[in-house]
Amino acid sequence: MVYALGYLNGGRDEFEKETYATDKIALHIERIREIITKRQVDASKDWKAFGESLSGETIPDFDKDEHIAEYKAGNREDTYLGRFFQASYETAVINQIRERIANEKQRMERIQKNYSCDSYSYFGAHICGLWKRRERD
Repeated sequence: MVYALGYLNGGRDEFEKETYATDKIALHIERIREIITKRQVDASKDWKAFGESLSGETIPDFDKDEHIAEYKAGNREDTYLGRFFQASYETAVINQIRERIANEKQRMERIQKNYSCDSYSYFGAHICGLWKRRERD
């Protein structure tokens, strides 16, 4: 979460899966584990207390109903939930695009490997032509 928030706040140009900001949370790992492993429906109060202990500032209570009303009432993109949803959506779309590109690249590499351009078959020649055209573009 710390790594993801750093990305969303503009601290990184690219987002990498399976990457964590372990160095930044090392001093607080026990408290974080305590909050995460505690059996409760809503951990907002614990996270609030933790945030206040880190920042030394008073953090207002999280009012879910207030945020939903704000989101429904006005310009949705300018609300807390709107910005959160937009960031989540953009990240999901970007990840889907990257995954599709990687899959297509793997598929084309398999085709190139399985069908040599030296092949005299019509299909082999066709695939080779497609591959060469793709490399030029």
